[in-house]
Amino acid sequence: MNEINKFKFEREVRIKNISQNNSLHDISQSWIRESMKGMYVYNFEWLGRPIIQFPEDMVGLQELIWAVKPDLIIETGIAHGASPVRSAMFSMPCKLAPAISA
Repeated sequence: MNEINKFKFEREVRIKNISQNNSLHDISQSWIRESMKGMYVYNFEWLGRPIIQFPEDMVGLQELIWAVKPDLIIETGIAHGASPVRSAMFSMPCKLAPAISA
């Protein structure tokens, strides 16, 4: 097994273990609720543009787009324009259609 496949296998095991950890789930839900009170998601930028997302969600979306390689990405509910910029960047290496914002 090469190093990448080894990493992917180990990641699947870790994700399964994490998903079964009720204590971690409860703490995570509490962290999300409390961080939203302080507007945590309003503290980040993508290429200098404000982006209202958890950093973990930004990484997760990139992984999903890379794995699925969709033909089209449609962004809705755009506040400052960083999200369509990010989607356009993600579409380049995947050879997707241009990002469209609505």
